Order: sequence, then C-alpha cells, then structure tokens
Amino acid sequence: MDLDSLSCAKKLAATHKGKAQILRVIDYSTGKWIEAAKARFLIGSKLKVGTGMDKKSVAAFASPEAAEKARAEHGGDLSDLAGAMAAAAR
Repeated sequence: MDLDSLSCAKKLAATHKGKAQILRVIDYSTGKWIEAAKARFLIGSKLKVGTGMDKKSVAAFASPEAAEKARAEHGGDLSDLAGAMAAAAR
C-alpha cells in the first residue's frame, strides 16, 4: 500500500492488524517507491518532506549512506521503520 504519511500508515495498520501488508514509501534521494521495512528514516531534520500530516519531518532513504549524508547536512535522527512510525505520531 502506498501512503503519503507514516501517521496515516500507523492508523491503517492498527485497523488491519493480522492482515498481510507491504508498506512502501518514497526514497527522498530518487523519488522512487521503496519497501518501508528496508528503508532508513531521517526524523526531525530541516528537509521539507511529505504533505505535512506527520508531526515531525520524516524522510525515507533506500541507502543508509544517503540517509547519513542527509543527516549530516540537515540534522535529525536516523531510525528504522518502527522508530519512524512512532516519531510521526508524536
């Protein structure tokens, strides 16, 4: 399923518990859809991302190196999917 915010994804996952789901997100570096479970997330950076539905900026990266480079340039914290979903809802 393709969603434009992790806070929406968290709500959807709660209502479909136990059903198989594949969540995809957009790689900030390439603009391509990637599996969220394989992504690295940059949370709370100065990057402009998404639709503003998440309470904090959350950018996804397919490459750990690209995520670290963005963190060094724009601040924020790196996380996996579980941490990113928790941060998006806070």
